Order: sequence, then C-alpha cells, then structure tokens
Amino acid sequence: MTVNEEYLKVYVEEEYMDLDSLFDPRSIAVIGASGRQGSVGYIYLDSIVSSGYEGKVYPVNPRYDELLGLQCYDSIESIGNVDLAVIATNKMVAIDLLENCANVGVKAAVIPTGGFEEVGEEGAELERKIREIASENGMALLGTNTLGFINNHIGLQINFNPRLLPSKGSVSIISQSGGMGLSIISKLREEGVGMSKWIGVGNRTLLDFPEFLEYLAKDESTTVIGAFMEGTERAKQFCELAARIVPHKPVVVYKMGKSASVDYLAVTHTGTGIGKTGAYKGAFRQHGVLTADSTRDLVAKLKALAIAGRIGGKQLGMFTYTAGPTIAAADLLNDHFTLPQPSEETIRIFEDFMKGAPPTILKNPMDVDGQGYTPESYQYFLNAYAADPGFDLLATVSTAGLLFPKDQLLEAKKGSGKPILHCHVADSIEIFGSERDQLHEAGIPIYTTAEELAVGLIALSEYMDAVKRILERGNQQPQIMVSASHFGDSILDEHESKMILAEAGLPVVEERVVSSREEMVKAEEELGFPLVLKVLSRRIAHKSDVGAVRTDIIDHETLMETWNSFKKKWPSENVLVQRMIHGGVEIIVGRILDPVFGDIITLGVGGFMADLFSPSAGVCPCTRQDCISIIDALEPQEILNGYRGTTPVDRNALADLMEKVSRIHIKDEKIDEMDLNPVIVKGDSLSIVDALIRKGE
Repeated sequence: MTVNEEYLKVYVEEEYMDLDSLFDPRSIAVIGASGRQGSVGYIYLDSIVSSGYEGKVYPVNPRYDELLGLQCYDSIESIGNVDLAVIATNKMVAIDLLENCANVGVKAAVIPTGGFEEVGEEGAELERKIREIASENGMALLGTNTLGFINNHIGLQINFNPRLLPSKGSVSIISQSGGMGLSIISKLREEGVGMSKWIGVGNRTLLDFPEFLEYLAKDESTTVIGAFMEGTERAKQFCELAARIVPHKPVVVYKMGKSASVDYLAVTHTGTGIGKTGAYKGAFRQHGVLTADSTRDLVAKLKALAIAGRIGGKQLGMFTYTAGPTIAAADLLNDHFTLPQPSEETIRIFEDFMKGAPPTILKNPMDVDGQGYTPESYQYFLNAYAADPGFDLLATVSTAGLLFPKDQLLEAKKGSGKPILHCHVADSIEIFGSERDQLHEAGIPIYTTAEELAVGLIALSEYMDAVKRILERGNQQPQIMVSASHFGDSILDEHESKMILAEAGLPVVEERVVSSREEMVKAEEELGFPLVLKVLSRRIAHKSDVGAVRTDIIDHETLMETWNSFKKKWPSENVLVQRMIHGGVEIIVGRILDPVFGDIITLGVGGFMADLFSPSAGVCPCTRQDCISIIDALEPQEILNGYRGTTPVDRNALADLMEKVSRIHIKDEKIDEMDLNPVIVKGDSLSIVDALIRKGE
C-alpha cells in the first residue's frame, strides 16, 4: 500500500533534501581514500568496492595514482559533480572538505569521524559548522560519528565494519549505535530475514530519525521498519510521523534506557541522553509504534511482520506433536490471543483417523503426539486444523530429530490462506538453507525457540491493535483556555488550582476556604459531615507528612479542635474545608513539561501503591482514544476492574477527564506541572480531591 504523500511532510526547518543521492547514488567519491590496510580511508573504499556496487567510484587522495584498481584523484574539484562523498579524514580537515564538496555541487555526504558534540563544547562547535555548511547547501548529511549505511538492493555497503549481510529483503533498520546496529544485522542474517537498508545515524548532525523514517516510508523496497534508539531531541516528530506511517508499514523500536545510570554513557556516546523511558513508552504506544526489549525480540517481531504480514483476527489455533514448547509459547501470549476449541467437525476428522489409539485429548493447543511423526499423518491433521473456521491463524511446533514439516506447512498455507508461524525446536544451523528460505518465501516465518515464536505472534497482535488505534484515534479537540493572571505566584495553591480545573469543566470536590471560626461554622453548615480539613499553603508540598491534613471529621467538636491545632501551628495560613468522599479508587492524573515531548499527561495509581508502579503516559493534547489507550496501559489493571469489592472504574468517564486535562491551556502562560492527586473514581463518578498547578513563563 502506498503511503499518502500528504502525510509525509518533512519535519525539519531545512528545505527538503534528496536522500536518494545519499542512499541510492550513481557515483561516490571517497575523500581520504588510502592504500594502508586498516586505515579509515582504506576500509571505506574497500567496503564499497567489495560490496558489488555498480556505480562509479572515485578515490580522492593526492598521494596515490591508483587505489584498488581505480584511478585516484587529487581533489573533489578534479572529478566534477558526484552524488555522494564519503569524507574519511580527521575532524579538523572534514569541515574544509565538506565545503569543497558543496562548492562543486555534491548532493550528499557521509562523515564517519567522531570527536564532535559527544566529547564536549569544542567538538560541538565544529559540529555546528558542519551542520551549517550542509544545511545552507541543501546537502544530505549522514553523521557525524557514524559507521555509515547499507543499501542491500544495489549491493552498496559503506560501512566501517563490513560484513556478510542478510539476503535482500524488505526490513530496514535505523540505528543510533553502530555496534548495536551490526548486532541486529547479524541476528537478521542468522534468522533468515531479508534486509533492504541499514542506516547508522551517528550524532544526527543534520538528518535525524524523522528524515530517515520518512525516507523508508516512501521506499518501495521497505515494508517493515526497525530502529535502535538511545534518545533524540526530535522524538515527538518521530512519533507524529510514525502515526501516519503505521497503517501502511509497521515501525518497531528497541529503545535503550531502562536504567537512569546509562544516561551519561549515552551522552558521551552520541551526544544525547536517553530521556524518560516512561514518556517514550507512552508516546510510542499512542502513535502506534511497537517496542522491543532486546535485539532478539526486535528481530523476532520484524521477522513475523515482514514474513507473515497482517492478521485478520486473534483466534489462534496451536498444533504440534510435542506439547512442552507449544504450552510454553501459549503461556507467554497473555491476553493477545484467544485459543478457541476446535469445531466438532475438526474433532470428528481427528477421531476418524486416530480411532482411539493412543487416547488423545482433542483440544487447543492440539498435541497429536506420536501420530504426527510421519509426513502423511502430520499433513492430514494439519490440513484439517488449518481448515477449521474458528481459527484466524496458526502456530505450529516441531522438534529436531523428528519430522521437519516443510512440505506439510506449505500445503496447509496454500490450502487455508491463513497466516502460519512455525517453531522448529533446534539449532539454527539445522534449518539453514533452502528449506527455511522456501517457507519464508511462502509467508511462514520459522523460529527455533518457543519464546521467539511467542514474540512473533505478539508482534502481529500488537500491530493489529496499533493500526486500529491509529485509525480510530479521532481528531484532537481545541484547547480549553483558562485564565490565571489573577494568581500572582507561579505555584498555585490547592484551591487556586481547583478553580482553574473547575473553569475547564472538571469535577472538583466541593470545598470552602476559611480564615476565621465564624467562616468555619458556616462551611460546616453548608457542607455537612463528614469533612476534611487542610492547611492551605504553597509552602507545604506534602500535607500529610507534616500533619497539615485531617480526614473523616464527623462532628463539630473534632472540627474546631482541628481548626485550633492548625491555626496554632500555621497562624498565617488559611484552612481548606472539603466534603469527605468515602470509597472509590484513588487515581493520579498529571501533566508535566517533558524536555523531549513537551506536554505529557500521566496516569498512575494513588494511595500507598503510587510509589510501587510507574505511571502510563501520552503526549498532549490527547484524543479520547489516546486516553483510553493510556488507561489500558496502566499497571496494575486490577485496580481499575473492581479490586477488593470496589466499583469498577468507568474507563470512558476517566478518559473524558484525561482528555480535558490534556487540553487545558493557561492564557499567556504555560503549565510546567499539574498534579491531580488523588482523583477519586466510583464507577462513572469522578472527584478531584487535591490538585497543584505550577505555571511557567
């Protein structure tokens, strides 16, 4: 399916750059080419010549007449115009050479050299100069600090670490780390997954993840896009673009950053920190980007998506003659699939063949044990199972030393037309070669472990859900404009914060601000018992920690006793009187200004569990469907479903509240932080009990 060009607008300030000159060049100049083996100039020239590239290659070095059988040139000026220049020199010389390239009309450049922004301010200044030269001249620049790139379909490998590649295929990789990117290449090759392109982004001096994502979205030879990401300042643009691409091509990201301790290492590696993992995770989910936690999982997901393609439903039939791995895979699927029981007709076909010997329980997963060891019996059973109308797709398992059912899988796939994923429990060496290739060409991905089979299946389920979420996402509603100019402080107190929320149409608990005993008595009469008393102060962030809140006050005597206690300890502060709300589920809804994604909304569990579970998140403003997705990602889900006798949370009502929170905008000011903690939810009834808003400039 062709991606609508309207959806693929360049998200950069620079004018659109012709990335075809970078990734599909007709001619390449290697500046700094060398005859000294092991040098950067030799490695890059050799990688191009040895890869089978059929375009023109021009080594540039005034000290040589010829290199690797090619005429050598004194300078880029002596060649004339070329599509791509690889500047394989030290960083100080690279700037002048890039300018020379620009002067003769070179359209694209690769600068592998490191030592720029990732090492400090001096390097950052050099990198700024390189960015200016490339930007001003409309030159597509890959790097700095990059291993290079690979275009497998034209036999071009511009790579500091050239290697054996996977076969030509439809998976393309964007990698922020050269080493991790090469690891992904090796795993693709080991798994028999064909590759189209591989891009090492390096420091992203000019071109960044969004530009490469856009290029691959338009690339006809790419059907699935994978990425390894440390961090990028333009992650929000990446996600916005991905949301437009995902209905047409799946995008899977292995995002580093589970441990905050690696942030410094990431900065010194490629000049960018890892960012908040929760924000990335929420943004990826919101925009349809699938995620992976390891190279193994990334490749397993890419494999299923590239080879098996899309699924039309989640009714999974599992078939095997060896139960253990099949059960292990099923155990890992969680709620991604349902495993319906075989139809009566399918059971009858099995019983007719088995005739009760040996006795077998006919259920899904279906284990035919020894009766499936021969090609004929395996084919009979598998054909019947695949034909069952209750199954949308099949997962099958075999094992080394017994039948590898290549022909049987091909016939079942052809006969049923259903997606089939197969696991042959074996060393990958045992299924290398033509047999696996034939199955992959027929759309049947082959795995060697139950765990990877499960990951592949989950990818198909996740992608189906992601496309559905994107297509049903709906339109964002306009901002809800409120005013806070009459509040002088940047930190609003609890009551001021709730006034803002009430103006935006959100349900805040009924309350009164009191400054005298007389006002306290009036509030008691108006609100009735039970009540909550709080000290109203901007200086107290956590009232319960200092005894500045008392709940469940049920009589006048206790009320006045608490008033006296508060006024004695905090004589200059007013007191907030609230109606007490019993029962319900405590939820925390927040807004925070993230350095990468801007405004993000968070959803977490309240009470004593708040510190035990990380919140789910999304990028503001959110659609209602975005908010439903954020709610569905909250852990633990049990808290929403009626835990310990509580009324289940009405997800639609909670989504409505979150959607409004995501759209609140203070006139002429920004919101640095918003904390609704807690929101008490009783079915479809919601009350904001406490809140804090911090304004920014």
